[in-house]
Amino acid sequence: METMGKYSSGQVVVAVLSGTMLGALTALLLAPKSGRDTRQQLAGYFHDARHTLARVPEALKVGSHAARQALAEPKAGPSAEA
Repeated sequence: METMGKYSSGQVVVAVLSGTMLGALTALLLAPKSGRDTRQQLAGYFHDARHTLARVPEALKVGSHAARQALAEPKAGPSAEA
């Protein structure tokens, strides 16, 4: 991974995503809604996230298979005869 100063790009991505999630959660909890509405909204977000995360392993499997196939194919380019 690339480094950005003393932090890797992976660390920066994790920090940004964590901050975004914490900010969104804080906004939800401080929003002028009833407790019931906020709980229903959070339950919907977690339900959607659970279903999205459940698809990740299959997507990674399909993506890695496609990458292996692409790397196994010979490169198309100028012929060696010149």
